[in-house]
Amino acid sequence: MRLAISQSNYLPWIGYFKLISKVDTFIFYDSVQYTKNDWRNRNKIIVNKSLINLTIPIKYSFSSRCTIDQIKLPESNWQDEHLKLIYQGYSKTNFFSYYSEIEKIIKNDFEFLSKLNIELISYFCSVLNISTYLDKGAKFNHDLEKTDRIIDKCKDLSADTYVTSPKAMDYLNLKKFKKEKISVELIDYSSCLKLYNQDLLDFIPHVSLLDILLREGPKATSLRLNDVR
Repeated sequence: MRLAISQSNYLPWIGYFKLISKVDTFIFYDSVQYTKNDWRNRNKIIVNKSLINLTIPIKYSFSSRCTIDQIKLPESNWQDEHLKLIYQGYSKTNFFSYYSEIEKIIKNDFEFLSKLNIELISYFCSVLNISTYLDKGAKFNHDLEKTDRIIDKCKDLSADTYVTSPKAMDYLNLKKFKKEKISVELIDYSSCLKLYNQDLLDFIPHVSLLDILLREGPKATSLRLNDVR
């Protein structure tokens, strides 16, 4: 069984979904410390030929003491502001019809950031026909060191392969995985970096999935989840 583990992000880039598509089970690991200026509450879209940040205004003075799944959404008009920018950026795209469901989810009365992120990610997975099981309630032993924590979960689920991003090499102890006979596979994001028409002078690959989905559609987007170059 192939397993991947990651925090939930707000409107993630296509590479996030490639990771999900390459495993049997994907665990949302939101029981860890919330960090400022990360992708949990923000992402980028393109509006009028400019790169725009969509940021949910989380109060860091409070959130610095919380795990991701404890972060509450602010009581403000951020939803209307985000939806307005998405509409301005993509209302003339060929696949704008997906906007209506995205609007519905963002406008939903979620109390917690994690719940919103996971609902959006689940919707995009369904659009892209990703059949991976999304584990939304996995428990971790936080008394263990990072690598041991992941190995513990792999063993709990009988996973023989752990799939992760190259950045994970900064903290993973591969010797421990080898000892437990668990393979570590690094995801190759090359197929997610291919050019497509963004209406920009310079191509920027690391933007929200919204950009390629609404411009190119689910079929073309799904093809980029494959390793064929």
